[in-house]
Amino acid sequence: IVEAGGNPVELSYELETLARSDFSGTLPGPFSAHPKVDPDRGEMHALGYFFGWEHLQYIVVGTDGRVRRTVDIPVPGRPMIHDCAITENYFIVFDLPVIFDLSMIQEGYSFPYRWSEDYGARVGLLPRDGGSDDVIWSEVDNCYVFHPLNAYEDSEGRVVLDVVRHPRMF
Repeated sequence: IVEAGGNPVELSYELETLARSDFSGTLPGPFSAHPKVDPDRGEMHALGYFFGWEHLQYIVVGTDGRVRRTVDIPVPGRPMIHDCAITENYFIVFDLPVIFDLSMIQEGYSFPYRWSEDYGARVGLLPRDGGSDDVIWSEVDNCYVFHPLNAYEDSEGRVVLDVVRHPRMF
């Protein structure tokens, strides 16, 4: 699995590439570097993104190994989304201020994403069976999160995230 990129790769026990998988032709676009598996349902949840899209894509892969659901989530820019999180009832989206910038390539950089202080930062809660209009967005101070450590719903129904919060990238 790779950042904002191609299809997941199946490896042998010797780490040799066996195949690239598009989940039997059901994956409509890029996958994620860090999908999450629901321990109760066995489904895999991921967030795909691509610099040419004006949305993020929530992807659910069923236990049969086929994409069973996608939800396009509009965003105001083209953010780099490294990871995601799930709880019993929500898929958690990090829309943070590291965004695609074509001028980075034109200036000779190999990684075309940059910190954008003006983009803002927010965390979205998408009900796992909801649509893009159902996302509950909460603005947060500008930061970047690579890897959530834990996510759960407490006894009052609040979503709790444990993350390493970087105040700025690059």
